[in-house]
Amino acid sequence: MMVGLYYGILGFGMDLGFSEYHVYLFGALIFALPTLVTEMGPSFVLQRTPMVIEDKKMDLLKFFRELKEAFLVVRHNKYIVLEIAAKTITSFTPHISEYDFLRFGNVRFGKMSVESLMFLRDNIFSVPGTLIVPFSLPIIKKVGGPREAKILYRLVSIIALALRAIVGMKSTFGIIFAQFMWMAIHIMGKPDEIARGIIRYEMLDYVEWKTGRRSEGMTIAVTGVLERLILDNVNLVVGNLIIDAIGFDSELKDNQPASFFKWAPIFYLITPIFDNIVILIARLLYKYPASQRDMVEADLIERRRLALEMEEGLEENTI
Repeated sequence: MMVGLYYGILGFGMDLGFSEYHVYLFGALIFALPTLVTEMGPSFVLQRTPMVIEDKKMDLLKFFRELKEAFLVVRHNKYIVLEIAAKTITSFTPHISEYDFLRFGNVRFGKMSVESLMFLRDNIFSVPGTLIVPFSLPIIKKVGGPREAKILYRLVSIIALALRAIVGMKSTFGIIFAQFMWMAIHIMGKPDEIARGIIRYEMLDYVEWKTGRRSEGMTIAVTGVLERLILDNVNLVVGNLIIDAIGFDSELKDNQPASFFKWAPIFYLITPIFDNIVILIARLLYKYPASQRDMVEADLIERRRLALEMEEGLEENTI
């Protein structure tokens, strides 16, 4: 909450004529210190359960063996495999952040700063998306299931982003129109988030049915290594290289070179369309019909019932 408020204060403070230095200083004094104290609070909670610290040395060979085993299990998760493949491709596409494009691309909405514009957008145009959350499950059922909901979200995103690129953001109308396109994407993003959770748990059942192992922890480990440690850093490096290649210099502020104004709109307005097309293809390739899902669930219930009966039988024999 404090981070969101500070972002708005940054914009409105600059609109009132204060420098970035004084606004950041004010934010650090008013928000950073209370936030730090709040985050330290849990460390003073009395621990009521004993904590046993085992003195074990790190076995790298064991770690890599377990990581390899996790990869071999998670490779059966069709959704995760396609998701990582799509993210790998989009990590290498030329892109520029929304803030850099709006702040340094001379995109203006009257005298309002970019920070204020984004703050109002995030807190006003996001309201319809928030209100639609309770209706996410009915929407998912109405469109045919979680896979179809995710496909619909990508289609809406592609259309909205294409319309935004056609209209452009050089006029007041274009900027307002872009916010409504953002709102449309945000609205459909809520059912998409719910659908993602449904698919992930469906795939956990499928992997268990396929391998006999429950893979929540392994899935988190594999996606953490691939997405967080590798692809996110690749995305960051590529983004910085692109920014440098088109001549961006933060010290020039609003006086960026002509090459920046030539390429920045393409990377901000066009690249996201390509990225969403890549992700849409991954969604279309994902196949898990309801008939197979029902069969997997029924088979797992039977397996678990038999396993429980065997366990109870062994306990009776030992007694």
